Amino acid sequence: MLAFISFISSFFFSIFKSKKILVSENIALKQQLIVLKQKSHKRKFRLPHISKLILILINNIFPINNSLFILSPSALISFQKKLSSSFKYFFRSDSHPGRPPVPYFIRQIILRMKNDNFLWGSKRIRDELKFKLGISLDKKTIQKIINNFRLKGKIKKTLSWSQFLKSQADSILATDFLSVDTVLNKRFYILFFISVKSREIVRFAVTESPSKNFVKQQLIEIQNRFSVFKFLIHDNAAQFLLDFSLFGLSDVPIVSYSPNMNAFAERFVRSIRSEALDHHIIVSQKQIFNIVSQYVSYYNSIRPHQGINSIPLGVPPDIIPAKENSKICSKSILGGLHHHYFI
Repeated sequence: MLAFISFISSFFFSIFKSKKILVSENIALKQQLIVLKQKSHKRKFRLPHISKLILILINNIFPINNSLFILSPSALISFQKKLSSSFKYFFRSDSHPGRPPVPYFIRQIILRMKNDNFLWGSKRIRDELKFKLGISLDKKTIQKIINNFRLKGKIKKTLSWSQFLKSQADSILATDFLSVDTVLNKRFYILFFISVKSREIVRFAVTESPSKNFVKQQLIEIQNRFSVFKFLIHDNAAQFLLDFSLFGLSDVPIVSYSPNMNAFAERFVRSIRSEALDHHIIVSQKQIFNIVSQYVSYYNSIRPHQGINSIPLGVPPDIIPAKENSKICSKSILGGLHHHYFI
C-alpha cells in the first residue's frame, strides 16, 4: 500500500517537472541500471569511477538526489570532493608562496662539508658558506638539509679510517711481524715499523722468538731516536698487549679480520717478499738480516713509491736530466735483483 502511494505521489510531482529535469533523472536511472546489471554477475562489486563521474556531471546540471538508489547523496558528494582535490593537485600553479627551495648544488656542498668535517654543526657550515663561498642560508635551513641527508643514510657518523690516517699521517707508525722459514726448517720473525706519511721503514729487527720484551726493546730504540710519532697501528697479537704510553705512544689496534686497517704494513710485507725474500734460499738469521738490511736501504732511499709519488727519504735535488750523450751508470742491489740508475 505504501509503495502504491509513493508511486502515485511521484507520478503527480513528475507532471510539474520540466523536461530537462526529467531527461537528467532518466539518464541517471539508466546509468544505475547498467551498474546493477554488472553487479549481478559479481560477488564483490565496487561502483566504477566512470559511473560516479557520470552521476556527478548530471547532478551538477540538475540535482538528482531523489533518483539515487545505488549510493547515497553524501557518498556522491564525498567522491566529488576527492576528485576536485585531485584536479587541484595536478593543475596547481608552479609559483608557491614562501621561501624558494635550496638549489641542488648547494645541498651537495652542505653534504660534502658535513662528511668532510663531522665535528661541524649547522652554524659552522653556515659561516663557512657565507664568508668563504658567498652563500647565505639560515641555520635552521641547513639543519633541515642535514637531517634529510641523515634520514637517507648519507651522513657519516664519525671520522672515517682514511680521514684519521690523512689527518694524523705525520705522527703515525704501523708495525707488524713477518715470518721467514729457512731450508733447515727454522722460522724467524722480522719486526718492522713503517711511517704512514713517508712510507719509510724507521726500524726493523730479526728474532727467532718474538716476545713482549723483544717488542719493548724496539719501542725503546724508536723512542730514543724519534719524538714525532704519537700513534702506533698494530694487530691483536699477544706481543702487542703492552702499555704503549710508557713509550710516548697511543696504540691503535686494528679490528679482527680487518687487515686493510694496517694496509701500509701489509703492503710492505708483500713488497719485501716478492722483491727480495722469495728469490733467496734462506739458511740463517744473519742472512735474513743482511737481505732485509739491503732491501730496506733500497726501499727507503732509492725505490720509487707509487702511493706517495716519490721516494720515502725524498728525491735527490741535484738530478740531471738524461740526454742523448749522457753516460747512464747502474748499481746492482741484492745480487742483481734490482738496479739503481744514475748519471
